[in-house]
Amino acid sequence: MLTRRAPDARESADIAYGREIARQIAGLDLGQTVVVRDRACVAVEAMEGTDETIERAARIAEEGSLVVVKVSKPRQDMRFDVPVVGLRTVEVMSRCRVSALGMDAGRTLLSTARASSTPPMPPVSRLKHFRWRPSAWPNDRRHRGSSDPAWSQPK
Repeated sequence: MLTRRAPDARESADIAYGREIARQIAGLDLGQTVVVRDRACVAVEAMEGTDETIERAARIAEEGSLVVVKVSKPRQDMRFDVPVVGLRTVEVMSRCRVSALGMDAGRTLLSTARASSTPPMPPVSRLKHFRWRPSAWPNDRRHRGSSDPAWSQPK
């Protein structure tokens, strides 16, 4: 959790649904982000990237809050290619009525780095986003130290 607020029942259902859809899409190497509202997939990331996916979802679903779910690819090499949510994405989420962000704990980074031309951002804790950590994570084979090659360190 990155904020004081836990997801409500609707957001939790949207995160669970979005996580399943996002994992399928990531498994096909199409994208890693989906935007969900009321257990309906509003937008799926492709080549346009996370920010544009969120903005497109906000245009499609003109009213109500949205939930964003970002996952890593099943065999993603975490040494070189780590999924990241940056401050610009947090700003886009805030502008586009996103009430929750679900991410794979330990496999998606929240970056606080800011390009010099980017204006200062409000603290993430003032936004209503959070990081969702699956309860089964410690037993998940993708956890650090597992035999999964995505977690193996260079020799």
